[in-house]
Amino acid sequence: MQELQGFPRVSERSSNASDDWALLEEARRGDMPAMERFVAAHKAPIFRLCVSILGSIEDAEDAVQDTFLRALRALHGFRRASNLRTWLTRIAVNVCNDILRSRILRENSVTSLSIISAEFSSPEREAVRRLGIREALLALPARQRILLLLKEMEGLSVDEIASIQRWSRRRVYYELALAHKALAVWRHESGEGEES
Repeated sequence: MQELQGFPRVSERSSNASDDWALLEEARRGDMPAMERFVAAHKAPIFRLCVSILGSIEDAEDAVQDTFLRALRALHGFRRASNLRTWLTRIAVNVCNDILRSRILRENSVTSLSIISAEFSSPEREAVRRLGIREALLALPARQRILLLLKEMEGLSVDEIASIQRWSRRRVYYELALAHKALAVWRHESGEGEES
């Protein structure tokens, strides 16, 4: 399957999952330094995912904070059936979906995305390349955009995505195929595919 170009896969995995669970347990008991260490270890990948889904740094910062608050509140009921990364990603995607549902659609979203692109890279051509990727993602329905970000940017497996979305593997494959087809149409219509 074709990779979404421009977004590096995230290979960050928690160095020691048992340490993460121990930190979360300590945080649940009120140990703020433990919570701060846990958040510091996982904040960057969750933030990248949220800003990619939401297209707004401010909304992403709120989503990250809400993700960790929800994780802490839900810790007592978590059975550890999935790994910690999948669990946190599921919470982050749910938070982002809540924000997307409640957000009033902005007329000038492409302009706001170009500002975000400029903040993430200093060279002009890198900003233009990222803007093209963001415009392509913006053209997709939210569920397909989320799937591509989880698969291509976060490097999650189909099984992990199925767990996060609470879908069957078959539906994940189907939705990913639709997203790739929509991206191909966008590239053709925008002339992006003519250079390669």
